Amino acid sequence: MRPLTEIRAHLATTADPAWLLKERVAEDLFAYLVVERSLLPEEWVKELAVWAAERGWTVSLQGRKIYAVPVPLTKSAAMNEVARRTGATRTLAAGDSSSTRTCCSPPTSAGAPATANWPTTTGAPRTWWRWRSGAGRRGGDPAPLPGRVDRVRPGAGPGPVSAAPGRGVGEAGGMTKGNETKITDELYAYMLAHNPPLDPVQRELVETTYARFPDHAGMVSAEEQAPLLAFLVRLVGARHVVEVGTFTGFSALAMARALPADGTLIACDISEEWTAYGREAWAKAGVADRIDLRIAPALDTLRAMPAGPHIDFAYLDADKGGYIAYWEELVPRMRQSGLIAVDNVLFHGGVTDPGATGPAAAIKEFNDHAAADARMDTVLLTVADGLTLARKK
Repeated sequence: MRPLTEIRAHLATTADPAWLLKERVAEDLFAYLVVERSLLPEEWVKELAVWAAERGWTVSLQGRKIYAVPVPLTKSAAMNEVARRTGATRTLAAGDSSSTRTCCSPPTSAGAPATANWPTTTGAPRTWWRWRSGAGRRGGDPAPLPGRVDRVRPGAGPGPVSAAPGRGVGEAGGMTKGNETKITDELYAYMLAHNPPLDPVQRELVETTYARFPDHAGMVSAEEQAPLLAFLVRLVGARHVVEVGTFTGFSALAMARALPADGTLIACDISEEWTAYGREAWAKAGVADRIDLRIAPALDTLRAMPAGPHIDFAYLDADKGGYIAYWEELVPRMRQSGLIAVDNVLFHGGVTDPGATGPAAAIKEFNDHAAADARMDTVLLTVADGLTLARKK
């Protein structure tokens, strides 16, 4: 069976951003994509299934999600592992799908949940449940809230393990992996709920973008990036901002609102059609006077700017093959301690593929280039699809 990293890299390099909404991993066990079902090519799923089967994985399309799961991973195996990790001595399991047969058996006791059923050989639904022997949570007790299962040391037996002393330091003195907290849909919603919400103009702009340009709507910056960009603009006290890649103006709107009244944002794009929706939103939000939209190739716009340091903050989210060229025009023009934010630097996981081509390969080359640039202090963060922050020394 091939490793999860190979599966994820293949998904990232073959999935089309036109219909790919999210890429997720569940507990380092399997991967899944959230897609726009109406745009998803049926043949792509079939080809993926054939490719995955040759590597010991299965592929299934369920609603808006495409799952890639190792063949040995079944519901029963997952349930047993959860029980082992938590030390559970009795487990109540229920489901409303025939796939749940792999997890539980028909009951010998009466009184099962009404929604837990699977067809019998006669076609009639049969309600079921299965209890593990031993003491456990009593029927009628509140169900535990969904959450992360604590990891168990190899050989430690069932039961949660207390955290090792010290921030980020494990039992053997090594650093704790920063990706132990998996961003589930529930956790992502929790994060959004604890960030500044989108205002009505921003929300309307996102909805309009998805309605008018469904094939390109994935180019809109992630929702959590709007308050982050505004925060960064305020943090550096920016008055002069440059954006490379504006699309329908969502990120420009967020940054312009964070500028002082005399601040200016130069927005670089090549599409009058896309940016027309941005112009309308900027006017509604009362920030149109702060945004200087320049419809031209971004390199031409950047090269026409004063050559000396004068930019406080820059946001790069354009064609991936141009990232290095844009970077080289921006860096000399950044004032000391000025900040560049670069989006999509993980490119849906494609940066880990040794055979990456196209935009994924371009992002890999850019990441190496940025990390080696002695003029900048650079960090790569797992925000949205990867965000690099670089400070001018």
